[in-house]
Amino acid sequence: MKKVRFLLGVIILSAVVAGCQKEDITPAAAGTGETKSGPVQGTSAIPTGTMEVTYYVTVHFTSEVPLCGTYQVEIVNGANLLVAEAKLWYPSVALYTFKEKVRQKSGFRIARLESASVPDQGTCESDLFTNPDIKNIQFEPEGKYYFDLYPGQMPPIPAE
Repeated sequence: MKKVRFLLGVIILSAVVAGCQKEDITPAAAGTGETKSGPVQGTSAIPTGTMEVTYYVTVHFTSEVPLCGTYQVEIVNGANLLVAEAKLWYPSVALYTFKEKVRQKSGFRIARLESASVPDQGTCESDLFTNPDIKNIQFEPEGKYYFDLYPGQMPPIPAE
């Protein structure tokens, strides 16, 4: 009986000692500098393969076109989602700059001039109309891409 108690005590003691030891577990991200709390100091927080690109949108506006309402310049992707914050359009400002961080190698980008105001019922004789500038872009690191918009009057709706 004394031998059983002794062996049981030794087993329990070894289990306690083994439980107190630190485990040597190597994470899947070992050697990459990443931890659960984020990147190690001195490493970049931008994921590998991310590129920052710049879009330049020139709005060619002539004062001959009557202006009514507020508009904004936008850059959207092929899914019609904004890729950068829209900017209010001012007729006296021709060039608008947008920046985006991309990971894909190519994609559609669309520059457009959209109404930013609630449509006035009958107060505007004619809304401003602008064809969007659509480009299929092969992205390059620090790439610069140019768009041109030509606002004009809304084309007349054909009579039925």
